Amino acid sequence: MTKEKKIIETGKKCVRVAGRFAGKQGKITKILDKNFVEVTYKTTKGEKAKRTNIDHIIVLNIKEKPEEKTIKEKPVSKKS
Repeated sequence: MTKEKKIIETGKKCVRVAGRFAGKQGKITKILDKNFVEVTYKTTKGEKAKRTNIDHIIVLNIKEKPEEKTIKEKPVSKKS
């Protein structure tokens, strides 16, 4: 059995096939090394980033745009 070459890029959607998050869709957020990536999954409490082995995910051919995080500025308080 030959191993397929997976095209792994940040922003691509993937499905986890092993472990606690099996069957969950996520988004690749960071490539850590040749065997591991960081995948962000949506949970009931928000989002959770997990270090995932590339053998345990199926990479889909869907690429999402990276979300721009807006930084809320703190209101400047004037001292009298």
